[in-house]
Amino acid sequence: MDTKQMILPSLQTNRLAIRQVQLSDASFIFTLRSDDAINVFLDRKKAENLDDATSFIQKISINIAEGNTCYWVIDLMEEQFSAGTICIFNMDENEKSCEIGFELLPMFQKKGMMKEAALAVISYVTQVKKFKKIKAFVHRGNINSIGLLKTLGFVLSNEKETEEPDMLFFYFDVPK
Repeated sequence: MDTKQMILPSLQTNRLAIRQVQLSDASFIFTLRSDDAINVFLDRKKAENLDDATSFIQKISINIAEGNTCYWVIDLMEEQFSAGTICIFNMDENEKSCEIGFELLPMFQKKGMMKEAALAVISYVTQVKKFKKIKAFVHRGNINSIGLLKTLGFVLSNEKETEEPDMLFFYFDVPK
């Protein structure tokens, strides 16, 4: 599969360009997925080399092509530097729901960038994809992500959606 083919729309905010991940992002994806501070709250194998990042991008690109995932890199427009990623996955066309996930390099956290990116993605998900519910799972110790989800209007659910005792389930119902 030619991963240079753009399938997802690029999104833009005042200071961010949000674009589909490409193989040329392998070095950035490696940096992101090997960062100890980011991985502390994620249940995933840490990227150990550039090949791990390339394999991840190839897998994600197939999921994008199959319509199962939307995965974007968040670039700072002025600095032309990648800061993080944001994605939607577990898309259910029948229920009109999906799950959102995001990660940001520590040096860019607490600057409002992820809120900006998430608002653009939520707009895309609700206006273009016409989804009615967005889900998010977050580790109870990830105070920054919990605060962001609450700021975005996500609500902590009382439902147990996962067997993981440290994971919290948040949801966002699109206003009618």
